[in-house]
Amino acid sequence: MELPTLFFEKHPNPMLIFDTDTLEILAVNESAVKKYGFTEKEFTQLTIEDIRPAEDISELRDQLQELEDDESKIFDIGTWRHRTKDGTILYVQIATQGFPVKGRNARIVHVHDVTEIVKLKEEIGEAYEEQRYHIENNPLAMVKYDHNFRVIEWSKRAVEKTGYTKEEVLGSTAFEISLFADDEVSKIRERMSTLASGEKDKDRFETVIYLKNGKPMDVMVHASALRNKEGGLKSVLAFIENISVRKEYERELVKREMKYHRLFEDANDGIFLMDGEKFIDCNHRIAEIFGRKKEKLIGKTPLDFSPAYQPDGTLSSEKAKEKIREVQEGNPQVFEWIHLKKTNGQEEVEVPVEISLNTIELDEHNYLQAIVRDLTDQKQTQRELRRHKEWFESLFVDAPIAIAMINTDGRVRQVNNSFSELFGYSNKELAGKDLLEHQLPEERYDEIPELYQDVFSGERSSKYYEDQRVTKDGEVKDLLVGALPVTIDEETIGAFGIYTDITDLRETEEKLQHSLKEKEILLSEIHHRVKNNLAIISGLLLLEAMNWEEGGEVYQALMQSKHRIHSMAKIHEQLYESNDFSTVKLENYIEELVTTIRESMKGAKRDVEIEVDCDEISLNINQALPSTLIINELITNAFKYAFEEDRSGKILVKFKQEEDLITIIVQDDGPGLPTQFEEMAEQSLGHQLVNQLVKQLKGEIRVKSSQKKGTRYEIRFKKKERSGSSSNYFG
Repeated sequence: MELPTLFFEKHPNPMLIFDTDTLEILAVNESAVKKYGFTEKEFTQLTIEDIRPAEDISELRDQLQELEDDESKIFDIGTWRHRTKDGTILYVQIATQGFPVKGRNARIVHVHDVTEIVKLKEEIGEAYEEQRYHIENNPLAMVKYDHNFRVIEWSKRAVEKTGYTKEEVLGSTAFEISLFADDEVSKIRERMSTLASGEKDKDRFETVIYLKNGKPMDVMVHASALRNKEGGLKSVLAFIENISVRKEYERELVKREMKYHRLFEDANDGIFLMDGEKFIDCNHRIAEIFGRKKEKLIGKTPLDFSPAYQPDGTLSSEKAKEKIREVQEGNPQVFEWIHLKKTNGQEEVEVPVEISLNTIELDEHNYLQAIVRDLTDQKQTQRELRRHKEWFESLFVDAPIAIAMINTDGRVRQVNNSFSELFGYSNKELAGKDLLEHQLPEERYDEIPELYQDVFSGERSSKYYEDQRVTKDGEVKDLLVGALPVTIDEETIGAFGIYTDITDLRETEEKLQHSLKEKEILLSEIHHRVKNNLAIISGLLLLEAMNWEEGGEVYQALMQSKHRIHSMAKIHEQLYESNDFSTVKLENYIEELVTTIRESMKGAKRDVEIEVDCDEISLNINQALPSTLIINELITNAFKYAFEEDRSGKILVKFKQEEDLITIIVQDDGPGLPTQFEEMAEQSLGHQLVNQLVKQLKGEIRVKSSQKKGTRYEIRFKKKERSGSSSNYFG
């Protein structure tokens, strides 16, 4: 097929011919050279893959395979990307037709550059997407209506704000979905009418809409009308702004204004407003401070109720003008003043007050506002404080115990007379010097920083401890030392060191300790003898049991009594073996008790595991004995009734404490209690004993039982700190 050379060479659009077998470019026209930047020779050294971006090669090859061999048919294969010599990407539309050249299979390619069109479409698409993004992500809800005010667009924000989905509202009017409150409908219709008639192209108004969940929302509607060439309404675009916060603020502002008015009237401080130098309003407290009715104050000036001179000797008139001028120049003033108050006897007395003077804007006009606080009580308090300070100084100086006052760095501020008598230093000798350097021997100087740290960090706050101090003459004294940090407004400003000579107390203490030791030995011996006596009783019961058939009713009763006696004996054993004769540590005791019961049951063919979970609990003997007896009874009963014959199982024993609440749990995984349990319990000594012991503990007992989960006993009682012992174990 021959192609006119002139047509090919001079065609305004790029054209090229390539070998379909090798993909080599065989020829290009001038437009191709100009468009792509390659010379004609450079082109003939390329394949058509070389003018495609690398990522498009696979698609190109697929396209070439689909081309038919009909040389006469022109294929329009759409828009492709081409690459120029400098790497610029062109968007081109390709048309190709078979075109054999000198016996070679070839195709001619017609190239139409559509880069500008593609970029324009992309820009339009991006602009559209940008517009859609802004609409969808606009904080305002967007609603678009047609000329009949039916919804044709409903933005994502509209969905979020109202709860209505786009599908629920498209094609509906705002009235059909009950968007507006009934009392707002007529106003909305009127607004729509002005837009539809052309009276307005834009409108903005506040209203209330109802959300899908039925809740109202204050909104501002911004609406604009789009008209056709004839001026008719084409559509309305409305942006709905949630103004609930602002409306709530406005409502709150009204409340605040009312509250301010109430505060103005009910304030404990006096408040008055001045226009220029005259009173125009005041609250009732001002009337009380001035001793005059409100109507007697309005229209007057402060000078009408002030003495000629203030306490600093300044004329009241001059000082008042100065303060007013400062405030009008933007400098609020707080100062003390003397006012004249009328008493019931119509006499005028001077009243000290503190005045906070400032400007306030009301109804676009600046006024002077004065807050007046009566200082009569404060002045009286200050006088009392001065008296108290004098009393304190007198008490400090003449106190019968030695006291030193120090700064936070340990330097002495003052010592009292008793300190001087005890240590031999005068107040003048120690003032400004380190206290501990004058009380400790040199070999203890390394302790000084830690001692001060303990005082000011609170480690020794308000605590007394025994220590030794050295007097001025070198005498070592045994003292009771107190450290009391002084804190004002959460800041430690110093401390008091308090010293008491305890030589005589030491001697008395040694005598008391000797006496106490004798009593402890005696009490230990008593518990030891009680334990031995109980052990003898336990042994006698065991001997008696041996005279009866093992497993029989009498044998079991004797053995159970033996276990009870053994439980009490172990308590007394712990008491005389410890240094504390009033409380028993139960965690180890419970383990020993369980071991004893397990050993006593070895003769049975059953295999019963006992698991103990016991907190570190210490009880006084009045609660320890009943508690352990309860555990003894419940474990023994579980062995006897929950695991009869050769039945195996598990018993869980818990002894827990949470604050002052003690909980005992004994639980087995046996077959549960029989249906006639209550009748049996009334006749059972063990159950009667458990109930009586729980009553003694002033506790409560709960029993749960089922054939699947076994039986669970739970006893709860409050821990008592009462010390001592009692023989009344069972009542």
